[in-house]
Amino acid sequence: KAAVPCRKQYEATLEGWEGDVGDQSHQAALLQDLQETGYRAAQHRAGYSLGQPQAADTGSAQCRCIGIDNLPGNVTVALGGHQVQYPLSFGTHCDAWDAGVHPDCTGFNSAAWCGQHWCFVDPCSCNLATTPVVSSYFPDALSNGRPLYYSYATCGAVDHFTAESHDTACVNQASLSACSALDRCEWTLDRGCVGRDLAGANCAVTRRSDQAVLGNTTCPCIGIGGRNGTAEVTTIAGHGPVSYSGNIGSQCSAWDDDHAPDCQGPADTRPSWCHTSWCYVDPCNCGLDVAPKVNTYFPNARYHNNRVYYSYATCSGSGANQGAADTYTVTNNPNACVNQHSQVDCEAQGSGCLWALVSVS
Repeated sequence: KAAVPCRKQYEATLEGWEGDVGDQSHQAALLQDLQETGYRAAQHRAGYSLGQPQAADTGSAQCRCIGIDNLPGNVTVALGGHQVQYPLSFGTHCDAWDAGVHPDCTGFNSAAWCGQHWCFVDPCSCNLATTPVVSSYFPDALSNGRPLYYSYATCGAVDHFTAESHDTACVNQASLSACSALDRCEWTLDRGCVGRDLAGANCAVTRRSDQAVLGNTTCPCIGIGGRNGTAEVTTIAGHGPVSYSGNIGSQCSAWDDDHAPDCQGPADTRPSWCHTSWCYVDPCNCGLDVAPKVNTYFPNARYHNNRVYYSYATCSGSGANQGAADTYTVTNNPNACVNQHSQVDCEAQGSGCLWALVSVS
C-alpha cells in the first residue's frame, strides 16, 4: 500500500465521508476519477456533501445563479442619476436585491418588482422557457466572457421590472429595426429580439478563446468582473483590512500586486507570486491535474453554496498540465491540503482534507 499525498485529493469542505475509507477498491476508483476525469466525478463517487452554511437559493437547476456570494464589500450602480451602493455579492443568489435600495424601492409606493427575487445567470446555461435579459446595472461587466444577464424566472418570480423599468431590454424591442439598433441585441425568427449571446449558434461559439485571461476551458474562472467596487480582506495575519478590487479573482490577473502587504514596495523585492496571475474557480468544474486550493482571503465566500477555490494553474492558456507556478501556497497557506505530506497531518486539518489509500504494484 502507498499513501497518496493530499495534493492528489479533491480539496473540499467535507461534512461527512459516506464511503468506506478502508475499502481499497473504492479508494482506487476515487483516485482514478481524480487523475482521469477531474474533481467533479471524484466528488460524486465519494458521496460527500460540501459545506453549506446558511445555504442560499441559487436558482433553478436549469438556470443556476452565477457570481461569488458572501464577498465583503460594496459595489456602485448608476441608477437614474443616483449612485447606489449594493453589496458586492449583489445578484449572486435569489433575493429581493432592489428592496429598500433601488431609488424606486425606498418609499411607500414602491414598484411591484421591488420585492421580487432574481439573480444573474449564464444565458448559455439557462434552459427555462423565460429568456434571461441583458442587465442594465453593469453595462461593462462580464462573466465567463459574456455580458451579465438576469432572471426572475429561475427564482420562481414573475419579472415586472423589465417591462416597467428597462426600456432598452432586448425583449422589449418589437421590430427588427428597433432590435438591430441596440448593440447587445439580435433578432431571431422564433423568439424575436434577444440578447446577442442567445441568437443562433452564438452560445455554441467558444467564448473562451483567451484562456490566459478567462482560465483554461477545463477549469474556467468564476465571478463577475468589470464592476466598480472594493473587497476588504481581513484574514492576512498581522495586518488590518486590505483593500482589493471588487473584481478580485474574476479572471486571470496578478491580483495581489500592489495590494497584498508583501507585494508593495520595490518590484524587485516582491515575492514571485505577487506578479503571477490566478483566479477563483469551481473545484467541481476543474479538470486540471493541478488541484485548486481553498481560498484564504474570504473564508465565508461561496459559489453555488460551496467554498471558493483559487488556481494559478488555470491561468496559463491551453494544456491541462500547463499553468503558472504557484509559489504562494507553500509559504502563505500552510494549512492547504497540498502542504500536508502525511496522513496524520492531512487528517489533522479536519474535514477540509481527504487522504486516500490505494494499492500499488
